[in-house]
Amino acid sequence: MDIQTLGAWGQTWLAEIRKLEAQGILRDQTVKAYEAVVRRHFGELAAVALSELRRPALLAWAKGMIAAGVSRKSMVLRVAVLKVCLRDAMGVGYLETNPAERLVSSLRLPRAPRVIRWFESAEAASRVVQAAEGGPEWVGLALMLYTGVRIGEALGLQWEDVDLEAHRAVVRRQVSPSGKIGAPKSESGERPVDLPGVLVDVLRTARAVAGLRSPWVLGVEPAHNSAGRSRLRKALANACKAAGVAHLTPHGLRHSWISFRGLLGQDARLIQGQAGHATPEMTEHYTHLQRSDLRAVDDAADLIRPRQSRLFKKSGDGSK
Repeated sequence: MDIQTLGAWGQTWLAEIRKLEAQGILRDQTVKAYEAVVRRHFGELAAVALSELRRPALLAWAKGMIAAGVSRKSMVLRVAVLKVCLRDAMGVGYLETNPAERLVSSLRLPRAPRVIRWFESAEAASRVVQAAEGGPEWVGLALMLYTGVRIGEALGLQWEDVDLEAHRAVVRRQVSPSGKIGAPKSESGERPVDLPGVLVDVLRTARAVAGLRSPWVLGVEPAHNSAGRSRLRKALANACKAAGVAHLTPHGLRHSWISFRGLLGQDARLIQGQAGHATPEMTEHYTHLQRSDLRAVDDAADLIRPRQSRLFKKSGDGSK
């Protein structure tokens, strides 16, 4: 068998990965992440023959990225892609062992910040809202927190889908990280969603400021979707930090929305319908808070129906 360099094998491997994407086995964003690592981050390792790859060379590669200031998250991703790439090289006989196994544990990386999958209390969510309110990405964060839509659905929402007078929007599409416009995640993903009064006020203000410059509610064109997602994540991370709350991802806003409604005892079928879940079991999987604490229920009601909350003004008609 001809000796191949890591770079040459990486290109062959990516061709196979694209076939998996075409079959629907891998998502577009996963494939793009693999391609970015193979093409841009293998560095000097790309010129090394697979049979000559040794642990010291991989450690030097990883430590070089640490010295360059690469974040822990990016480091872990790059090592993970290398490990999968070399694992598949073993599968076709180019390697006998995988020198990238347990590579991350051999590095003294800074401890990752604590990440939570949902707000652990409505009070914590309220502090984050107070920190984020009025910021440059507040419209997107409020849309996800108060409706439970996914980040791709929020970025795919157009003004023609929104009826501010009826306090209603319709989710018709989502935008992938690469900017592809497609249908929502599941068959039940295309759905109407209720807009609480506080969110209607936020959207009215955003519409007045944006005018007719963009048909997209968040003002992010599909071609710039990746940057739009990054800004939303950064804004949420900054708000969490300012509020003294553990880091939360945008998808955690969806988890929190479903949990708060479960906490208030809203009918599970209504939650399922607005969340766009195909089954009640999936909605139950997203419900994390229990109704055992009456104060927590009151706090959740204040956050979800903030007509009487000191953090928000009343909506125009006070009906939702």
